[in-house]
Amino acid sequence: MSNAVMYGLYVTAANIVLTLIMYFTGLWKSAPAIGYIAFIFLIIAIVMAIKDRRDNENGGEIRFGQAFSTGFTVVLITAILGAIFFFVYTQYINTEFEPYMAEQMEIGMAEQKANMSEAEFEQAKSMAGMMSSPAMMAISQILMSLILGSIVSAICAAILKRDPRPQVMS
Repeated sequence: MSNAVMYGLYVTAANIVLTLIMYFTGLWKSAPAIGYIAFIFLIIAIVMAIKDRRDNENGGEIRFGQAFSTGFTVVLITAILGAIFFFVYTQYINTEFEPYMAEQMEIGMAEQKANMSEAEFEQAKSMAGMMSSPAMMAISQILMSLILGSIVSAICAAILKRDPRPQVMS
């Protein structure tokens, strides 16, 4: 198993533990805090995976493409497994999550109602209801993770890359 896959599993496990701690302590409604901490875990895992591959597998050298693919593999594993966990979490562990999110969306929509016609408001309300389903939230979580993770992987790859030294012929 590659080091990137292992770091992806580590990050997923850490995020699952964090989510369960937040749930059992009743702090799950402060979801943005979970997102920030999970993002920090992801950045750390990407950096560690790239450094591990560079220093332990490639003799201290790694090209940008290799570094990026290592980081992206961490992101991919984390995004897919995280979305699967999120779906299970919202369906079977925290069954209050979906109604809570729908309520939060409705509160936000009510604030915007003054800027919309009645037809626009009803259409937006319908779309918000569909987007608050666990399956759609899991899909959007995968997409956002892949987008943000790609950016972070590219930045980390650019910082941590070490191109091979040119061979000097004598």
